[in-house]
Amino acid sequence: MKNKIYFKTAEFASLCGTTKDTLIHYDKIGLLTPQYIAENKYRYYSVIQAEEFFTISTLKELGFSLQNIKAKLQTGSIESYCQLLKEQQDIISNKIRTLEQSRESIRIHLAEIKEYTESKLDSVIIKKITQKYIILSQNIETDSPHQYVQHYSNLIEQLKTGKQSTYSRYGAIKTREQLDITYAYQNFYMETNKEISTDILPGGTYLILYVKTNFENILPSYKKIIEYAKKHSIQLDTMFYEEVIIQPMNSNTKEYIAQIMCRIIQQ
Repeated sequence: MKNKIYFKTAEFASLCGTTKDTLIHYDKIGLLTPQYIAENKYRYYSVIQAEEFFTISTLKELGFSLQNIKAKLQTGSIESYCQLLKEQQDIISNKIRTLEQSRESIRIHLAEIKEYTESKLDSVIIKKITQKYIILSQNIETDSPHQYVQHYSNLIEQLKTGKQSTYSRYGAIKTREQLDITYAYQNFYMETNKEISTDILPGGTYLILYVKTNFENILPSYKKIIEYAKKHSIQLDTMFYEEVIIQPMNSNTKEYIAQIMCRIIQQ
């Protein structure tokens, strides 16, 4: 010990800006063990081990688990260390992509809420919509709420499998033939990116109606769009899209803000 500088556990913890409990835990799992144990059982860390501690701390901040750090660093090879960094780089890149998708979804959502608040509720407007990539549920065979939940659950799982943000606009498609049936829908869908999309919501000019409603009283809003189209000699597509803009804010109300839209074929 003559030419080396050693620190007791508490002293080494203070030097590294950590806690004694952290060092004890690292020692327990074999990640960073004291370099010298005296006959009186006092445990001493070498000043050289401070660099090792800072390496562990840096990797931990990058998101590595302690077990992963231990497994990779104990090999002592540059190749293993580089592989560790590359693996974490890929993980971080995926997280960044998901966060960026969530940020964009939030931006769009806020813009739509702003548009809703500035629009006249229950009034039909004409608006251009860009093409959207979506994942589409299977055709809905029954009007069972249980089946609705299952369809949406399947769509969310597809987003997760594709490593996409589940903070996504969702909606339902109604055909013209289903406009008189309250719970009848052809498909559910969720917006996504081009890579995992299974269909598209076509771009074009749409008739759009913002409405505060509930599932039991949604049908008159569809009819209002039909009446507007007839009055202004507008030919509509056969597909209607119902999207939730603002979900119920509490459990005391079933009302939500919906956007109902149908593409104009000829005007």
